[in-house]
Amino acid sequence: MISCRQNKNVEELSEFYSNQISNKELIAEIDFSKSETVLLNDIEKQLNVDLCDHSVFSAKMNFKNTEIIFPAYAIKNCNWNSFSYNKISILINKENQVLIGNKVIKHTDNLENIIIELTNKIRTETERKPIIYLIQWDNSIAPKLIKNRVFKILQAIENYTKEIAKKKYNKDISKLSEQELSELKKEFNGIIGFNDYLKPPPPHTENRK
Repeated sequence: MISCRQNKNVEELSEFYSNQISNKELIAEIDFSKSETVLLNDIEKQLNVDLCDHSVFSAKMNFKNTEIIFPAYAIKNCNWNSFSYNKISILINKENQVLIGNKVIKHTDNLENIIIELTNKIRTETERKPIIYLIQWDNSIAPKLIKNRVFKILQAIENYTKEIAKKKYNKDISKLSEQELSELKKEFNGIIGFNDYLKPPPPHTENRK
């Protein structure tokens, strides 16, 4: 049974991201039963575009009977070489474990805090403001479980953005003007990334005499 508080959290998240998406025409619903190349092919069919040319779009998911639309980015084999954003790689393996940088997150309740810590670290060390949260999963995992993880990541991005707004303007993000929201987006922009199946590079060989 979903509590009233849980419903409120989901609705607040949906409202937050409705102000974050810039492309309201290119919207694709994410089928979490698919992954990698199959998923990206499905997104391309929905958008009727080549993701090599239009890698930025808006992703949609239904979570606890609420529609959430959020900024997204597709990394295909054709454009991975030109990928220039900072990224945090998040993998959900077939054991339903969450791995970030090959490190298993033992308590998934801490996922939000870890995402915030890594985001802050990247922003401290680099001038690049957009950060891609690149999510990959084993398609044997139930879509419901993957959605739960995605929701936690979206919550982390939301809370981190609100922290910046509080420090920068000394007021709640809901009270910001359109200009302030635009300035805030330049300060930090969190985007969910979906990856194609990337073939491993050929083995390195040295010329031998």
